[in-house]
Amino acid sequence: MFRHYVLFFAVLFLIAFTACHHTGHARKVNPLYIHSEKAEIISAVLDSFLKSDTAYRISQTKHNDLIRNDTDILNSMEGNDLRIKEFKHQYDSLQADIDTSKLYVIIFDTLAQLRPFHLQREVMNNKHAFDKSNLDKWRTEITIIPKCEIFNMQDLEFKHNYEYLLRSKFKPITGHEIFAASIIMSPIYFNKIKNLAFVYFERAGSEGYDVFLEKRNKGWTVAKTERIWRY
Repeated sequence: MFRHYVLFFAVLFLIAFTACHHTGHARKVNPLYIHSEKAEIISAVLDSFLKSDTAYRISQTKHNDLIRNDTDILNSMEGNDLRIKEFKHQYDSLQADIDTSKLYVIIFDTLAQLRPFHLQREVMNNKHAFDKSNLDKWRTEITIIPKCEIFNMQDLEFKHNYEYLLRSKFKPITGHEIFAASIIMSPIYFNKIKNLAFVYFERAGSEGYDVFLEKRNKGWTVAKTERIWRY
């Protein structure tokens, strides 16, 4: 019987080892991570806006292939074989970077400061097609008090194989680093009984979102998101 147990666990180990070897990427772990309500909310927000690293590479590959094989671009270079060769080589090199380079998610150290009337202002802004009546719970129960805070890496669970770094810690090494996202977040604001939360999320220089969260049976989940600006 003991031999059977040993053999069973040996097979399980071999399967796990083969899977890791096949993917070529061990799951990254944040050694500073401490599970908390705050960390759970940050994970829920990031999951709403960031694809997995695998999905990101696939989307970039599809985009790269579309440009590399764009008939209009190739037709514009017709008769110039050297230029076509250089063009395709450029995108072949870019594809190599997509396949092998580290993917970075850069997080701004300082959290965004919001004005006290931020929620009321967005609710009353009729330019948004959002059903504002659905935001009444957050608008009436959450008070935004401006505060200066720093993003704490212990609140970040590494769910995907990105390189998550604070902006102050990032130093380019090869020049081939790929930035999957550069993000800014606000502090998290709760209502009194802590079953509603609000946070502002921004893709730096690109677009900003108000994120409305609710605590349900399985923990914190994003109930609504609203894009409030886009560059």
